[in-house]
Amino acid sequence: MADRHHTIRRRLVAVMQLPVLLAVVAALLSGGLFVVAIQVPSPVPTLDLLLGPSPDLKAAVRDGLSEPSLVLASDGSVIGRFRPEERFVPISAETLPDIVVDAIVAAEDGSFFEHAGIDAAAVARAAVRNLRSGDIDQGGSTITQQLVKKLFTDGSRTARRKLEEARIALQLERDYDKREILAAYLNTVFFGEGAVGIRAASRTYFRKPVSQLSLSEAALLTGIIPAPSIYNPRADPEAAERRRQLVLDRLVDSGRATAAEVAEARAAPPIVHPPRKAIEKYPYFMDYVRRWLIEVGVAIEDLYQGGLTIETTLDPRLQDGAVAAVAAHLPDPDHPSASVVVIDPESGAVRALVGGRKWQEERVNLALGRRGGGSGHQPGSSFKPFVLALAYERGWSTLDMVPAPAELPVGTEGHVVHNYSRRGYGEVTLAEATRRSINTSFVALGLELGLGDLAEFARSVGLDRMPSRDDVGESLAIGAYEVSPLRMATAYGVFANEGVKVTARPVERILGPDGQVLEAWTNSMGQRVVSVDTARLVTHTLRGVVENGTGTAADFGRPVAGKTGTTNDYRDAWFVGYSPHLVASVWVGYASNEPMHQVAGVANVTGGSLPARIWRDVMVVAHEDLAVAGFPAAPERPRREPPTPTTAPPLPPEEPGPPTTVTTTTLPPTTTMPPRSPSPSATAPPEAEPEPDLQPLPDPVPEPQPKPEPEPTTTTTTTTTTTTTTTTTTPTTTTTTTKPTKPTKPTTTTTTTTTTTTTTTTTPRAPED
Repeated sequence: MADRHHTIRRRLVAVMQLPVLLAVVAALLSGGLFVVAIQVPSPVPTLDLLLGPSPDLKAAVRDGLSEPSLVLASDGSVIGRFRPEERFVPISAETLPDIVVDAIVAAEDGSFFEHAGIDAAAVARAAVRNLRSGDIDQGGSTITQQLVKKLFTDGSRTARRKLEEARIALQLERDYDKREILAAYLNTVFFGEGAVGIRAASRTYFRKPVSQLSLSEAALLTGIIPAPSIYNPRADPEAAERRRQLVLDRLVDSGRATAAEVAEARAAPPIVHPPRKAIEKYPYFMDYVRRWLIEVGVAIEDLYQGGLTIETTLDPRLQDGAVAAVAAHLPDPDHPSASVVVIDPESGAVRALVGGRKWQEERVNLALGRRGGGSGHQPGSSFKPFVLALAYERGWSTLDMVPAPAELPVGTEGHVVHNYSRRGYGEVTLAEATRRSINTSFVALGLELGLGDLAEFARSVGLDRMPSRDDVGESLAIGAYEVSPLRMATAYGVFANEGVKVTARPVERILGPDGQVLEAWTNSMGQRVVSVDTARLVTHTLRGVVENGTGTAADFGRPVAGKTGTTNDYRDAWFVGYSPHLVASVWVGYASNEPMHQVAGVANVTGGSLPARIWRDVMVVAHEDLAVAGFPAAPERPRREPPTPTTAPPLPPEEPGPPTTVTTTTLPPTTTMPPRSPSPSATAPPEAEPEPDLQPLPDPVPEPQPKPEPEPTTTTTTTTTTTTTTTTTTPTTTTTTTKPTKPTKPTTTTTTTTTTTTTTTTTPRAPED
């Protein structure tokens, strides 16, 4: 009898509150002032006339759940599904534990058992706040309204939807018991990690049934509900713990738990289990798709439950080729990890992405850097093209001279930048400094251009984690700040795309359950960040790196531009480059940042060794069905000023090897661009180390060997009385439309009548730690 009276009372409250509440809801959405005149009709209409028939709550819960989203490759093949991690099994109102009820009500809707579906006081408070802000900042929704929004409306932020939500909420409160409504809510709410419903969440995080949850565990699960991507206890334990403590506070404040019970719960933080291992063919790419969709605004609930069809940019054949290339060059499970990213620079479409080799054990996507749950890695000398590009933007030429001393003091704390071999080269052209990856040249150039400007320029082409102007150090110019393989591929894509930056993306379209296109990114617009001339000059310079510089192992018989990179003590090794069709980046290194010595037959892993070889193999697969094409010709740009006489000796390879005897002509040293006064660099990270130039160390496994470095051209004419060394400087520019021919190496002219000759023996040293 008491239950019947309670039900009748709630129905009467619903009737009397409806006109007032609907007016308040309208004001809440309008954000404007309102005046409500209430006229109670006589006689009072029947409930059915006012509210209409109630929807079938159980059918809605059953029909609205567990519709996974399908993920397709670019060829239409299925590559995965975003589905709830646990099979959905609804929990009944009778078996819903009181401890869970108390936590949810205390945190989400303190007056749940008192209101009739809409909390008039909460709506009024929200309306006042919205009036003050001039926008809809707060909604005042009850648990019942949240349930209605999910099951019976389209979720749009409109007055019509909010009024419909209020009407249906009152219907549900009229026809269903409070615990039935609460059970329906807990069966449909998303808890992150693919867990839909309280039963799945309990098993996902704690590996136990709902009936065995403690107050501490119930508080943690409740804290996840407002934002599963933010309060996920696996992704951000600290944020989840703050939410748990807040729920416990509300339990005490509402009187739903005693101070002693809450104190006991505070002293027993829940133990969250690691995720179960899932078998996926392309786990790193699927992880990237999931993160990207959430970043662009797709709701997690829709991703796991909305029955979406997600058409991606992945080329399965190229993805398989990238995985195979990594496995071929790093066959041992104890070998370093590797990441490969291949992008179409014109559209930004990511065609292949490998984020590591141990997804099941680590769940870290190295291709995304910090976005993927790990950390970024220093790019070393693969950063130098950005210094080069900024110089070209300011009118420099490939023929302009830069100093190349053996070492260069920088900063105020005695920091010294060294070349890999500890050799100095006097002065060299900008193209030659790039081809041989001379550290001191690029640090001096970075100082000349301005380190703050260089950081801003790198950020503009896609390297968004560059330091601020106040924090940048001189080692920026040689790649001492963290990047990710995905960002490096995007940034090099600017050069491949004639100076236009296009944001990388893994998705083409999203279709709804009915096949309707919800979102499409097929016509992504780019942004010009460098001039066409600069992009072509960078490409022309980086071709020399592959043709007869540090990246010869990347040559696969087509026009290629790229750059190697190696950091201190061989901890990170890179090759990033592009053809006229595609851009790709390859990183090799240990996740623990260990040095890479004696790996797969390579004594010291450099960018010109394993990364360049992996890159070559990937690009061979990528170009199997692509026509041969050449790069556009680079503009001819003269030196900015007449050349200065140089004392540079013939340039030997930077590759460590047996002692080398070098004959030098001793003349007064000269420079065309002395570095400016040292600037403070207290915050600069340790200096990055360039790779050994020209040739990787031999691999015992027979492989195509890099091209040997041709010796500088020297013509010597001898008479009986005077020895004269005569050389003519004739730089040439190569224009390529198909298979390019190698540019003629510049030769140096020096004529002397009296020469003092010194013989020096140099033993190359290992790089600094």
